[in-house]
Amino acid sequence: MVVEHFENQLLGFISGTPLEPLKDILSIVVSGILSSIVVYLIDKMDLFSLDAKKRTQRIQQIFAMRVQQLKENTDAFEEASITKIAQDRLKFRTVSENMAKSIAANEDVNESVYKMADFMKIDLKIKSTDHFMDLLNKAEPLVVS
Repeated sequence: MVVEHFENQLLGFISGTPLEPLKDILSIVVSGILSSIVVYLIDKMDLFSLDAKKRTQRIQQIFAMRVQQLKENTDAFEEASITKIAQDRLKFRTVSENMAKSIAANEDVNESVYKMADFMKIDLKIKSTDHFMDLLNKAEPLVVS
């Protein structure tokens, strides 16, 4: 149908000229060219998913890169967390050893207690012995009935 339309439109000017015997040959050539153009456009539009293999390979590459990135991020997190745990353990050991030495030597352990509270992120409302004594002096006595 398309070929007939083009035959009538494009080759209609040949009727009544000395080239009329070439009309069939020109019709075949034009239909061949148009068929080639249609097949080329269908191929470029990938209507039949001929490039599915390429897409699948690209998707696999993207997933492989993502898995690699996740592995690298996990390794970096693991390394950072191990380093932080080691630092915290060393700090805790130092504070607890200082506290144990103060207790064994019968010395004031308040400074060690304050450092331990800071390490454990505990906000002590009382920051010194004097502050504690002032608080006791100002507080009303507790009566148990």
